[in-house]
Amino acid sequence: MVRPYIRERVVDQLVHIDIQLAQRVADNLGITLTDEQRNTAPPKEVNGLKKDPSLSLYALPGGSIKGRVVAILLNDKTRASDVLGIMKALKAKGVHAKLLYSRMGEVTADDGSVLPIAATFAGAPSLTVDAVIMPCGDIQSLLGNGDAVYYLLEADKHLKPIAFAGDARQCKSLLNVSDQGEEGIVEGDKVDGAFMDGLFDLLAAHRVWSRSSKIAQIPA
Repeated sequence: MVRPYIRERVVDQLVHIDIQLAQRVADNLGITLTDEQRNTAPPKEVNGLKKDPSLSLYALPGGSIKGRVVAILLNDKTRASDVLGIMKALKAKGVHAKLLYSRMGEVTADDGSVLPIAATFAGAPSLTVDAVIMPCGDIQSLLGNGDAVYYLLEADKHLKPIAFAGDARQCKSLLNVSDQGEEGIVEGDKVDGAFMDGLFDLLAAHRVWSRSSKIAQIPA
C-alpha cells in the first residue's frame, strides 16, 4: 500500500469492524482517527447472531492440530533418531513435516541415511509454517548460516512455537531465552513423547502470546 489514501481507506473499513483493531493499525501506519471514526457504531447483529464460535480459532481450546505444518531445520550431521521420532509423531497427529536445509537436494544424517530437502531456509520462510523444530547435530553449521538464524528469529517474532533437541539448545541464546526456559520453547535431550507432546500443546494454542512483549526487540 504505497499510496496514503489506500492505507486510509483500509483503516476506515476496519473502523466499521472493530474500533480497537482499527486504532492499532492506524497507529502503526501513522494515521490519526477522526472523531467520527472513533464514534462509529459497532456492527449490528446479523439474524440475532453477534458472534459465531465456528469462526474463531480460539473458541475450542485444545482442538485438532490436523493439517498444521511444522518445519524441521536440518544441519550437516542431523541426528537421524530425532528426525524419525519427529516424523512419526507428526504423522500420527496428521501434521505435515517440511524438511529445510541451506540448499536443495539431500542431506546425510549421522547414521548415513539420506533425507530429501523440501525447501531452503530462505525459500520457505517461517511465515509458511505453524512451528519450528531443530534436531540435534552439527548446530554450529546453523549458527553460522545467516538464513537459518534469521529463520529462527522470524519464527520467534511471529510467536511460533519452537522446539530444540539436544545440542540445538545452543540456539536459545539467539532468542534471548534464559537457562530456566521460556513458555513457547520446547527443549529436551532427545525427541521423545514428552518433547512432542509439549510441542503439540503449543500448536493447539496457535500462537505464543506471552512472547508478545519481546516482539519489538527481535531483529527480524
